Amino acid sequence: MKLKIGVLGLQGDIEEHIEATKLALKKLNVEGEVIWTKSGEEVLSVDGLIIPG
Repeated sequence: MKLKIGVLGLQGDIEEHIEATKLALKKLNVEGEVIWTKSGEEVLSVDGLIIPG
């Protein structure tokens, strides 16, 4: 199963959170993608959501 993780792009250092999450997935040998979420549709499409700030 491929995980899809969203980073809510409203505040905080979004790019840093995206890179850290990609690194964590790689270190844990978990297949997945990390996206910058901006809309409600995108939030509903992810398996997990990170809210920076």
